[in-house]
Formats: sequence, structure tokens, C-alpha cells
Amino acid sequence: MTTTRVKRFGVCVLEFVLALVYLMTGPVVSACTFSWLLQRFAFNPDGTSSFTWTTWLALAPLLYAGWLIWFLAQCALEVQVHSFYMRYHKPARASDADGFRNWLMLNASMCLYLRARFVMSLPLVDAFLSIHGLRNLVLLSYAGSTNLGHGSLVLGYLFDPDITDIGDHAIIGTASSVIAHSITVNPDGSRLMVSSRIKIGARTVIGGAAQIHPGVQLGKDAMVEPASYVAAFTQIGDGEVWGGNPARFIRMRNAASHRESDAKANLETALKLDDATEKALREIVAMALSRTVDSITADLSARDTAAWDSLAQLAMSVELQKRFGVLLTNQESFRLRSMASLRAAIHRADSLTSSSAPRSAGGL
Repeated sequence: MTTTRVKRFGVCVLEFVLALVYLMTGPVVSACTFSWLLQRFAFNPDGTSSFTWTTWLALAPLLYAGWLIWFLAQCALEVQVHSFYMRYHKPARASDADGFRNWLMLNASMCLYLRARFVMSLPLVDAFLSIHGLRNLVLLSYAGSTNLGHGSLVLGYLFDPDITDIGDHAIIGTASSVIAHSITVNPDGSRLMVSSRIKIGARTVIGGAAQIHPGVQLGKDAMVEPASYVAAFTQIGDGEVWGGNPARFIRMRNAASHRESDAKANLETALKLDDATEKALREIVAMALSRTVDSITADLSARDTAAWDSLAQLAMSVELQKRFGVLLTNQESFRLRSMASLRAAIHRADSLTSSSAPRSAGGL
């Protein structure tokens, strides 16, 4: 029991020292060196100031901005030095119960996350993130590398810049969080960290206050609506718009995709249902949209009524399964945007049923 307590005490001391190094080295070194530079250039040999108090007051914002840049540069250099000597890299999987090396990688990552919180709490840092050149300095102060595309705009919080790829001209909205790791606790009390690279395609837009989790892949020209939650390892295709909690496919983003959808819908319009099935289909749509059956026309679509939203599409999908045995995936459910697409879903289900029906094998 005593040995266990001593071991725990030793681990706590090591974690405290490591956290202290990451949190305090940058501020202390930058404050001392910046003060020395000020004393060298702004004060006379006898210790008197070269400027009046009004001049110091006017220069205060510039002095703070200068110190902040100096501080970020010190932190970035420190991270690079530690990464070189410790051979640090963001672990795909690390537990503090799997040996000293894994313990070191886990705690180094935790300390860098603490450094990130400290850095992001400083005034002007948010503004620096939107300035090319300075944003790299901010991110490198708590990460070993960055992967920012040309013309990209980062207004949110990147927890793991070293394993987050951001394409050209992509936009990360204000107050959004891009998190490429998760930390949990094992039954024995040990901590486990798992990380997976996030890829954000060119011209992709992530709305404000959205959350992107480990392993998410966003294609080119994709869009995540504000305040959406994109679950881990979700794959969003090129030009797709997703939203909600958890995020689901809503529509295609660009006009070209809309024209392709319209062309597909025109082809689907040619599909015919028998009178009884058509009537049942209109009843499903009327119930989902809270409208009368008589108001449901043969060519009605989501563009004709605001009530035809994602919740209505889910209700239609459930009723299609109950009445016609049509099984749809979540993504297919969110593509039920017109009466024509509903008819096509029923036709596909009928075709699959017919092809899978057993053939007669004669008498037993």
C-alpha cells in the first residue's frame, strides 16, 4: 500500500513539473527577455525613462502586441525543441498505464492542450488567427506543425493543428471546435487518449459554433451548418450540406448539383404507381406536412413548401417502411425531396422484392 502511494505521489510530482514547464517557461522567458529589451532601448543608463508617461500610455497597445508576438515565438521555439529531443508526436493511442513512453506522450499532449487554453485566453489572439503569418505563430505555440491551405480562414478553435488538414480557401467559423482527439478513463482508473486525423476539403465552410470530431472527412465545397455536431469518423462528400445534432445530410450545395438533382427528378417523374399506392403515398406526405390529402399534388417538392424539412423527411421514411417495407439509410431519407423521389424509392423497393422472390422449384 505504501509503495502504491509513493508511486502515485511520484507520478503526481512528474505531472506537476511537466505542466509547470509547458505553462510557465514561455511566459517567464518572454517577460524577462522583453523587459531586458525595453530597459536597453527605452531607458537611460541612469535608469530614467526616455519617454513621458503619456507616451508610455499611447505605446501600451503596441507594447502588448509586441510582447504577445515575442511570447508566441518563444512558445513555438520551445515546442519545436521539446518535439526534437523528446521525439514527440501526437499519439494515435496512448495510455498512462502502458509504460513510461506512452505516459510521457499522453502528458505532453495534455500539457500542450493546457498551453492552448492559456494562449487562446489572451487578448488579441483571436485577431491573430485571422492574420496570415501570425496565425501560424499562434498554432505553433501549442502544436508541432500546421496544415493550413492557401487562403483558408480560421476563426474557431483548432485543438490539434498538427493532425488537422485544412484545404485551400476553407473557412472555420467563429466559436467552432475542431477536435481530433478524445480522452477517456479505463476501468482501472488510467487515462486513455485516442486521436485520428481530420481532413477539411478546399472551399469547405464550417459554420459558427459547430463541432467537428476525430476522423471526420469533409470533401471539397462541403458545408456544415452553424451549431451542428459532426460525430467522429463521419464522411461528408463533395458539395454536401450537413446539419443538426448529430449532423445529417440536408442537400447539395452548388447550383450544378441542383441541376443534376432536377434532371434526376425529371427522370423519376416518369415512374407511375397504381391508384391505391399513389393515394397511400399522398396520405403519407399529407400527414408529414400537416396538410390535407387534396393539397398534395403529383409534382409537389420541398421547394414548394417550407414544411417539407428534414423532420418531415424522417417521418415520410418511417411511414414508407411501415406501409411499403421500404428500408432507407439516413442519407437516403434526407434525399426524399419530392413526390418523384418518393415514387422512385417505392419502385426500387418493389424491384428488389421481385428480384429476391424465390422461383418455383416444382412439387415437393
